[in-house]
Amino acid sequence: MQVEDGTTPESSRGRIVMLVDNEVTPDSRVQKQAHSAAEAGWEVHLIGRAPEKNSKADNSWMLGQAHVRLVPVPMTLSTRRGWIRAQLRRPLAYADKETAEYRRRLVRSR
Repeated sequence: MQVEDGTTPESSRGRIVMLVDNEVTPDSRVQKQAHSAAEAGWEVHLIGRAPEKNSKADNSWMLGQAHVRLVPVPMTLSTRRGWIRAQLRRPLAYADKETAEYRRRLVRSR
């Protein structure tokens, strides 16, 4: 197996590619897993989403022996971000507090 820079690791148990849907830095759980797997001899590549404001910068670094790279990904649903969540929640919750309070009083009165 060759690494991106063309070198071959001395002894690697195999390759692990971890994909996350965030910027990697706030996700300590994933960082710990990548670091532990790399220390155990695995070749680890951790790929995350680059923030849109910083998408042109070089977003790759090493986390211990693990390779981290942030890839710019456009937010296709950013215009109506909460709309999907509201549609999924609507059968289970009310849109506003007044409706919820009215239904609560109605159920108690029966």
